Amino acid sequence: MNIVDTRTLPAYAALVAHFGGLDVRHEVIILTDNEKEPTAQLIQAACAPFVRSIELINLDLNSHSRIYNLAPQDLLVLFVGIDSWTGKHRQLALAFSKPPGVAAKYICIRPTITAQALLQGLGTPPQLTASVLQAHGNLPQDRPLRLRASSGTDLTFTLTDSWTIPFTTHEPGANAYLPPAEVSYDLELGSANGTIVVDITVGELRVYADLVDSFGLVDEAVVIDIQHGAIADISGGAMALRLKEKLWELPANCRQLVELGIGLSAMTPSGNIGIDESIAGTCHFGFGRGSGNDAPIHLDVVVADFKIEVPKGC
Repeated sequence: MNIVDTRTLPAYAALVAHFGGLDVRHEVIILTDNEKEPTAQLIQAACAPFVRSIELINLDLNSHSRIYNLAPQDLLVLFVGIDSWTGKHRQLALAFSKPPGVAAKYICIRPTITAQALLQGLGTPPQLTASVLQAHGNLPQDRPLRLRASSGTDLTFTLTDSWTIPFTTHEPGANAYLPPAEVSYDLELGSANGTIVVDITVGELRVYADLVDSFGLVDEAVVIDIQHGAIADISGGAMALRLKEKLWELPANCRQLVELGIGLSAMTPSGNIGIDESIAGTCHFGFGRGSGNDAPIHLDVVVADFKIEVPKGC
């Protein structure tokens, strides 16, 4: 198979060459909408020389029935904005599984991503993602670990389960999510103790679908004290105080630490949690829903420049 060497291509072309595993024998359809169509057209132009055909369908204007004719070796790409995701095209907007009846490979592009972050993410050197997976893709489970970061984060915890969000479709009919997102681990409830010092981003706080606060890039470190797996206190500047006030208005299980995630893409911090939690060299911690904890929120916070070790004597 004559797979294109992505080192010679614009970042957009890596969508089919590296992530999609396609060549000149294959067809591609990109489903888009009015919001994302300009960028989708750039993707189409960049990828066209390397596949048999690439068609762009604007869901706001046209029927999408052609997607059901694609073969398992072909590729369907969904690239729509958040309004389509939650609105009239939500039945097609699936992140980690393809629309029913589609035989082709399926790639979903994060709906909230900016054009800059998409270029950066698709242009991530494959060896960078591979190195993150090698270092952090198989962390020890059912034994204590310690995570420290230059921010002052110092936390011990136990992991119980892991998964990596797929980012390639090299097998017929496979699904992927782009840009490469994260390795994610469940934390044993009640196992974490120490301090998280957030130096990049505090994610959106949503109670179910309702936005409570968008937070974003931190301008002063947010210090989160963790005792027996839950937030005991939050200190720092105005953002920290706002976060504490809003979390303490919610049920206590919203303060439970449930997740450790590690980013896979070379992107620049933006304040958008979906982007920032995916940045290689960062980790993020999730609170609320997860690891068997049934809470009405899932809140992520992002920390840079970390290392993980097995404490002595464990």
